Amino acid sequence: MGREQSQFLACLLALAGSNACIGPAGGHHASGANGANGESASVALTPGPDGKALIWDGEGIGSKAQGWASCGKKDVPCKTTLASTPGVGHGGGTGLRFHAEGSDYLGSGWNWIGWYPQNGGSDISALKGLTFWFKLEAKSPADAPDPSSLIVSLTCSKGGKSTDSVAISKYDAKAFDGAWHQIVIPLADIEKGKGSEFDPKTAWQFNISSWSGDEKNFDVYLDDIGFTR
Repeated sequence: MGREQSQFLACLLALAGSNACIGPAGGHHASGANGANGESASVALTPGPDGKALIWDGEGIGSKAQGWASCGKKDVPCKTTLASTPGVGHGGGTGLRFHAEGSDYLGSGWNWIGWYPQNGGSDISALKGLTFWFKLEAKSPADAPDPSSLIVSLTCSKGGKSTDSVAISKYDAKAFDGAWHQIVIPLADIEKGKGSEFDPKTAWQFNISSWSGDEKNFDVYLDDIGFTR
């Protein structure tokens, strides 16, 4: 089982009463109870006039999202947090801030429906791309993650399967310059190979992580996460 899937299962258990899942509101407009007879409770996303269907924007779309953040090395100092934060978003509104300190694996995930209903999610099977605004800040180049190591993926509620992971730098070589960049990743790029078992009809979590043998200290800012037709 991969690390992202392990975190996903840990956070499901956290819903029973612990506080292991961190990160306040965000989310998805879907609501309701579990589907009858084991049927999925996911909701089809419908793009607006601009061709986008947002699942989180920090300004009213979604209100139930929860997140997790994790370090790979527990025996050495490391720190990861993921939180919806006012004033850090694209355009000055609310955005997501992923803060990471340490070496080895540094990762997080944002479940836009808050892991409930457990068979819920978004049906993105008719959509073609994952889109989001991205900005990276670090005090020095040495503190920043290697561009090729900062990767994103999606997870679905059906079986907790994840897509393949891809590097953000593959889609925008200038994305690490400290400014905001809109990233668009074709879903076909992440649903093949290791992502072939991912169910696009029950998508529910956005994951971002990096790995480095050296100590890192950086912030990733995300906003307007969604899908394009």
